[in-house]
Amino acid sequence: MLCFCLSPILYFFFYEKEIVTGGTCFIKKDASSSSLELHSVKPSDSAKYTCQVSNDAGKVDCTTVLFVKGPPMFVRKLEATKLVTSSDSARLECKVAGSPIISFKWFKDMMEISSSSKYTMRESDLVASLEVMNCKVEDSGDYVCVASSEAGSDRCSSTVTVKGWFGHGRGPSTGVQAPTEVYYSLQNVGRHRITVKDDLVALQILAVEAGDVGSYQCTVENEVGRDSCDCQITLKGSSRNCRPISEYKICNYSKAASSSLCSVTVCLKPGCLHRS
Repeated sequence: MLCFCLSPILYFFFYEKEIVTGGTCFIKKDASSSSLELHSVKPSDSAKYTCQVSNDAGKVDCTTVLFVKGPPMFVRKLEATKLVTSSDSARLECKVAGSPIISFKWFKDMMEISSSSKYTMRESDLVASLEVMNCKVEDSGDYVCVASSEAGSDRCSSTVTVKGWFGHGRGPSTGVQAPTEVYYSLQNVGRHRITVKDDLVALQILAVEAGDVGSYQCTVENEVGRDSCDCQITLKGSSRNCRPISEYKICNYSKAASSSLCSVTVCLKPGCLHRS
């Protein structure tokens, strides 16, 4: 801002507050002009600035409006990590500050995503949200929100993990949580042997007796929930009854004569099919 005058008394005002040299403000004067320099400006420096000159004959002033554009900056970021149960919805929300106009884009694993039946995106008062509907294991990944304007851009991210008992594909799926507990109503002592290896849990009954006939149940559990399967063991005859609770688990057993070995095996691996 430049002012020209003869033998003046000169002032600069920030709104109605007088500005003096110091900090980021510097007033330069010479015989015929004066200027105000603002260094390292920021959005808070946006204002109406007035230059006023006066002498014995009177005073005059001129005004200009300074608008400083600030780049977007997230003041409330996405949760760093988010755990979601399969079939639930996941909501991600963040808030940004900065000069308008600010636009938002969302990415999953570095690929841009847009509104659809899977993704619902909203923007209101510089708050951006993304809702992932009916989450599946394959929805696990890194989600990024990018806020942009003419002055720059900023980003924040969240790692979403969708957990469930089993994936829906033919093999293990990323994000599937293995069972943390396996329960039998029998103790691993005497004639009962309980083993857990990889995706198989087995119960072996040694020296089968008539009292061993009946229904056996195995329950598996993780932080998402629990599930069970059971089967009926008989000593004689050819009938065998195995009732899987889930199509992704197999509950199987071997029929044996008295004093032989009887085994009950439960498969925990995704994609297992029931075999009788």
